[in-house]
Amino acid sequence: MKKAKNLVIVLIVLVIAVSTFTYLINNSYQTTIQNTKGEVYAGSEACRTCHASIYDSFAVTSHFNDSHLPSDKTIKGSFEKDHNYILFNYDFKNIVVMEKHENEFFQTSYIDDKKSVSKKFDIVIGSGTKGQSYMYWEKNSLFQLPVSYFTPANAWMNSPGYSTTEVNFNRVITLRCLECHTTFVQTDAEKEKLNQHTLSPDKMILGIGCERCHGPAQKHVSFQTENPTSKVAKYIINPRKMSSFQQMNSCGLCHAGPAKSTKPAFSFAPGDTLDKYFDLPNLVDSSADVHGNQYQLISASKCFLKSEGMNCSSCHNTHNSERGNLALFSSRCMTCHSEQNHTMCSMKDKIGNSIKQNCIDCHMPNNPSKNLVIQNSSFETPIPAMVRTHLIKIYPEQSKKIINYIVTDSNRKSKER
Repeated sequence: MKKAKNLVIVLIVLVIAVSTFTYLINNSYQTTIQNTKGEVYAGSEACRTCHASIYDSFAVTSHFNDSHLPSDKTIKGSFEKDHNYILFNYDFKNIVVMEKHENEFFQTSYIDDKKSVSKKFDIVIGSGTKGQSYMYWEKNSLFQLPVSYFTPANAWMNSPGYSTTEVNFNRVITLRCLECHTTFVQTDAEKEKLNQHTLSPDKMILGIGCERCHGPAQKHVSFQTENPTSKVAKYIINPRKMSSFQQMNSCGLCHAGPAKSTKPAFSFAPGDTLDKYFDLPNLVDSSADVHGNQYQLISASKCFLKSEGMNCSSCHNTHNSERGNLALFSSRCMTCHSEQNHTMCSMKDKIGNSIKQNCIDCHMPNNPSKNLVIQNSSFETPIPAMVRTHLIKIYPEQSKKIINYIVTDSNRKSKER
């Protein structure tokens, strides 16, 4: 009887030990990833218990899906024969093939039909809205793979800035890159001082998750779990309580261009100001690009300069997927630009009710990016990604194009009647 009882106790202990070990393996970031202040990350999934509807809507946004582990679902390019390669040096003697072996994905270069270099897809960068790039691990460092996916062409392309004649697997991924494409990466602080970046897959939180804007949440989760009736959200950052300038700076961390860092990556926290951590580019000059310089462009816009309290969240609800909903964004323009305020668009009489459906294409047109340009050996002219500018102003040629389209479409519909 005593032996049986002892056996039961041993089995219970083993079950608990295995369960605990499994939990730690599957949720290691919840207890081991922390910033330099010792604040522990909980992971976005921990937010779902109390904020299910917000979590579910945020989980389908481009931000949340900005970095992933590789899978058939997360990699957008094709691995099917005749659609899974690109040429270098304009011929089949130098080729990179996208290959899948069981559940692993590879980019493999072949020279004269002989395998040269083969590296795994280890991290997927980009939701696929405009495209994706990919990284592979080499010991404790990350490198970019030479081939990316470009959504407008639905095709594999040379990674941005890569040669069309030589295959390069040696571009190092910096912490500044990861600062804009992950929630957090924990590094060895002492090695960082010596500029020795030691990365580890189990010290990274992929995607732009809840804690990117709300801060490390483990203490908040623990408090709310222990005090479920408390109405005070403790140990968490609420961006709504920040000033408009602070909110702009939080977005500007990733949308203020390739600013030079003056402090270690991931030092900036929501609520702080960027000038303590970066040498920011000028507001708008020849280097301000539509891709990544939204902070500078909006800051130079007349709407912003003449508005009190305008910031990114005046137009964007980051918890929802709103991309392409021009009528929704136009309705937000109308909160300031109205006939009652005598600030309605002067083209209203020519455009009619269409203005309520689309202010955006006239005043924030899609422009070619100078920084996000894709090249492929199958064509001679590089393809720039088209990105909506955040320099809000009157673009006469664009307005003329839109008005002509509306008038032509209206005439066509009249004839059809």
